[in-house]
Order: sequence, then structure tokens, then C-alpha cells
Amino acid sequence: ATTTGGAGGVARAPLSSATTTGTAGEVARAPLTLTMEVTEDSWVTLFVDDERVINDVVTAGTTRTFEAQQAFRFATVGNAAGLNLTLNGKQLPPLGDDGEVVRNRVFDLETQP
Repeated sequence: ATTTGGAGGVARAPLSSATTTGTAGEVARAPLTLTMEVTEDSWVTLFVDDERVINDVVTAGTTRTFEAQQAFRFATVGNAAGLNLTLNGKQLPPLGDDGEVVRNRVFDLETQP
């Protein structure tokens, strides 16, 4: 098996001997992956693991993917209906309505789409 990401020295255990408290997919706390597809222009302030990565207008037609170890926090979304979000391959419900401003929406390891 190969690993990606490199930093942090991830310990690996065979799946057969791993113990979990949840589903089999929770053997390792893999990074979170968020894909943001912009369907309508929107102001977005996004933090990935407490580091601001966007503080600007994102334009329709843009798709961006981010990875986090702990959480994504949308401090502000100026047009909540303008974003389609996918967390670890699962579509999230809309953040809100057309033109609605949403603040402090967090997606982390506990988020279940």
C-alpha cells in the first residue's frame, strides 16, 4: 500500500486487527475533502483547519476542492444557494436559500451528509 500526503507519519494497522467504535470506514481519521461547485456568484469566507483560504467573491462555473484534517468553516456565504458542496464524496444539503447570507457553518469529522 502507498500513502499520500507524507506529513505527519501516519501509523497503519491491518484492517483485520483494527478496532473502531463506528463504521468500518472510520479505521483511520483520513483528511476531509470538500468540493465546492459554484452555481451562482457568491461572497465566501472559508477557513480550512482555522486557516483562511477564501475571502472573496467566487464566480459561477468555478469548482474548487479542499482538504482538511479537522474542519471546514464557512465564516460567511453571501448567497447560500449559490454553492453545491460535496463532503468526502457525499452531496451536502443546500446551505440556504437564494440570496440568503449564512454564517459560521462548520463541516467536520462529525458531519454526516
